[in-house]
Amino acid sequence: MSSGLEETQAVARRASTLYLTGEAPTSMGATDRRRIGLALAAEHVSSDPKQQQAAIRAVHPDVLLLEPATSRGKIGIDQVREILRAAQFVPEEGERRVCLIPQAERLTPQAANGLLKVLEEPPRGMVFVLIAAHAQDVLPTVLSRLQVARSSQPTNPIAGSTVSEPETAAGSETVDLRSVSGLDQALVHPSHEVRMQGTACLMEAIERKDRRTAVALARLLAKRDDAEIRLALSALMQGSAAALRREVQARSSSSDGSAMRGRQRKLAAFCRGIDQAQRAMWVYTPKETVLVKLLLDATEETAA
Repeated sequence: MSSGLEETQAVARRASTLYLTGEAPTSMGATDRRRIGLALAAEHVSSDPKQQQAAIRAVHPDVLLLEPATSRGKIGIDQVREILRAAQFVPEEGERRVCLIPQAERLTPQAANGLLKVLEEPPRGMVFVLIAAHAQDVLPTVLSRLQVARSSQPTNPIAGSTVSEPETAAGSETVDLRSVSGLDQALVHPSHEVRMQGTACLMEAIERKDRRTAVALARLLAKRDDAEIRLALSALMQGSAAALRREVQARSSSSDGSAMRGRQRKLAAFCRGIDQAQRAMWVYTPKETVLVKLLLDATEETAA
């Protein structure tokens, strides 16, 4: 596992950032989000005060706004395609081009999926700035490709005085992955790296057939809201699918083929269990019942 410093540097190199305002659902309008976003974009587009002023006024040619067409509308795939075309060009006046998405939760699933590759590997000189109230407002597939930062509302947007505190994997120092409550926190953490660390620790507990931890964690997760549970299940699916891929890739070089096949079957069964849990939970079955069954079945699947 890489050190906290290495993880922090890796996140800092990302050019796509999600800023979280943390506001209540009705406390901030689209205009306020846009104002905050433009102040953030100004910091990225150039160090020249005149260019920053133009960015704040939304008249800078290198600031690209991706917003719903109406107050109640969504951001569709056609709008995303326009941004992707614009991303192919170098900045006109500034040091970088900035795509600002002040209402990231308004992306349709199709539009969000259209952005995944460019968010993960933006063109040189291109920065993506997304804003949402909470991390769970954004699809997990999008969230996993973003650096996450807490952003305060700028008291003087003309001066671009926005305060942000990056939330990187180094923040895992405050999450005790040895405890059940720490695992619960890690699985819904805004940082993709922390969620994957939590997933790895849970998989180790499953391998140990630690049923006490499985039940306690399931009951803690069941108390969270639906968005957080979806985030946790998505992290578990990603982690178990990645482990399954590693097992398949390593199979050819293993001398113990039967043991390898057994582990593959167990991981595949866990992936199916997660999928079934997601389906059952949003239909009628109580959350705690679904989560307890999922993790208990997982400990049985890994039994010798």
